[in-house]
Amino acid sequence: LTPKLLDFGIVKFVGQGQTVTGEVFGTLHYMSPEQAGGSSELTPQCDVWAMSVVLRLCLSGQRTFMGPNSFAIIAAILSSPFTPLKTLQPDLPEVLCDAIDLGLERDLSKR
Repeated sequence: LTPKLLDFGIVKFVGQGQTVTGEVFGTLHYMSPEQAGGSSELTPQCDVWAMSVVLRLCLSGQRTFMGPNSFAIIAAILSSPFTPLKTLQPDLPEVLCDAIDLGLERDLSKR
C-alpha cells in the first residue's frame, strides 16, 4: 500500500493558457505562508503545509488559522502561533501530532 498525494490545484488560463503571477487562487485557509505572502517561488513544501492543514482539520475538527476576514486570515497564516494538535486531541499518538505540526513550520528548512 503506497499513499499518494495528488495536487488538485486551481488553474486559471489567460491568453495562451498561462497563469497570472501575483493573483490569488485557492482556498485561503489552506495556503502556505509563502503563498499568502505573495511569493512567486512556490515549492513542494506548500503542499506539505496544505496537507498538514487538511489532516489537522480532519483530526481536530478545527481550522488552523481563523479570522473575521481574508486579511486577518492572511495575517494569522503569516505570523500567529497555532494550538498544537496534541493539545486539541490528547488521545492521538504524539508522533502523528508532531508530524502534522511539523508540516506547519513557517521555516521551509524545518517543514
